[in-house]
Amino acid sequence: MQQILRHVKKWLGGRSKNGGGRARRAPSVRPALEQLERREVPAVLGVSFHGGPVLAHVEVDTVFLGQAWSTTPGLPQEAGAINQYLSYLSGSSYMTMLEQYGVDGGYRTGSTTAPFTLGGVIDDSGIRAALNYEILHGGVQAPDANRLYVVYTPPGVRVTRDGGINGVNFGGYHDFFVDSLHQVVAYAVLPNPVGNDVLPGLSAFSSLTVITSHELAEAATDPTYSGWYNNTLGLSGEIGDLVEPSHGTLGGYAVQREWSNVDGRGILPVARIDVAADFTARSTQEYYMGIFAGRPASYAGPTSEGGLIGRYYEQLLGRASVTAGELQYWYGRMISANWSDEQLQATMMSAAPIADNTQWLTAVYRGMLGRAPDAGGLQFWESALPKLGRYQVALDFAESQEGEGYEAVLDYDRYLGRAASPTERAYWATLLVQDKITREQMVDDFLASNEYFIKHDSTNEGWLTGLYNNLLDRQPDPGGYAFWLNYLRAGGG
Repeated sequence: MQQILRHVKKWLGGRSKNGGGRARRAPSVRPALEQLERREVPAVLGVSFHGGPVLAHVEVDTVFLGQAWSTTPGLPQEAGAINQYLSYLSGSSYMTMLEQYGVDGGYRTGSTTAPFTLGGVIDDSGIRAALNYEILHGGVQAPDANRLYVVYTPPGVRVTRDGGINGVNFGGYHDFFVDSLHQVVAYAVLPNPVGNDVLPGLSAFSSLTVITSHELAEAATDPTYSGWYNNTLGLSGEIGDLVEPSHGTLGGYAVQREWSNVDGRGILPVARIDVAADFTARSTQEYYMGIFAGRPASYAGPTSEGGLIGRYYEQLLGRASVTAGELQYWYGRMISANWSDEQLQATMMSAAPIADNTQWLTAVYRGMLGRAPDAGGLQFWESALPKLGRYQVALDFAESQEGEGYEAVLDYDRYLGRAASPTERAYWATLLVQDKITREQMVDDFLASNEYFIKHDSTNEGWLTGLYNNLLDRQPDPGGYAFWLNYLRAGGG
């Protein structure tokens, strides 16, 4: 069996967690400290691009620095709450609103507690040394072009940097350095507000979420101090600096507004990705069953109007029509067993009424990869099928690089109305294979993109109507439409 599974990687591609990075030379002069206080307003508002990199799809790794995060009562729970917040924030509309700066989203990729012994004060040089150690010894994922390490110190520990100290000169900051392996390391530092600096009118945790959102947005758009900032204020004029301390609420969290060149002011995001995520949620029966949701079991119609499961009937089984009862059967099994979309596909494919193994495998190739089988691959799978069984073979196809890439191609066509480039196909396939996103989250990203927004008249009204049409296979109902439109106009708050 193990030999067979090793061969699976040869034919379909395995899953990998590795990353790489390109070194850049650190500046000879360190920039001025960031401060969470209102800046002098420049003569010309706005930020300009200075030619450097941005973190186009931010990979957030949290680093909880110090033994206290493991040993002090309450701090492990606080670390969990911070991770939950960053998982939400990095994948929310807060990041996709930065598309005008070349940032199209992100996700939290990892978390570690670095159990160093800390005194009452730690300098930025010590934080860099700790990060360098964790990178060298595999405590965190390797730096790459999108990686951002977000470092949290425990309550009561002061952080110093270039002669300044948090709570007096800054609330948090982001920076970068070149590690001992010659890799560029982008990082942000968030001193705990408890015993340091709680923002007026906010709790300690809300102070931390505001400062974190500030540094996350600025690190993404200006990670090496050569990206987006104001020409008059320089590096003290990044997108968060221009509007601090203005903040609001997103997803129940306090977050800072960020400067928008498009709007000419500080904004909270239009919460398009959050709306899309509600439309594609497992509880949204219409996304999976289309117009068949709520119909009698005997109701029959075209698979193209049967939501995601209806499309699987057409894609995998070649069916042109389906009944509500059939869709309800698969939806019920998916919910009760908590299947992924890939597991749903594999189970449906394994149940296909095709007795001959060669014919069944040919159907798998066409339905899951969008092509005819190659001779070598077909011979391999014919040999492996008796040992693995139909479900495992179908699942290997669905979860492969090629299989996930084919789903991305279909979604580009369905939602954006165009073909995916080879680079786009590979990008989404890699995220799916490495379990960094789900297929639903990929669809959410498509729907929340500026491309989809522009395709639907660049208005909330057109965009929302597109969601109803593309996801639910129907026109909006007045009550639901009004609710979501008001939600969007309020910025999701």
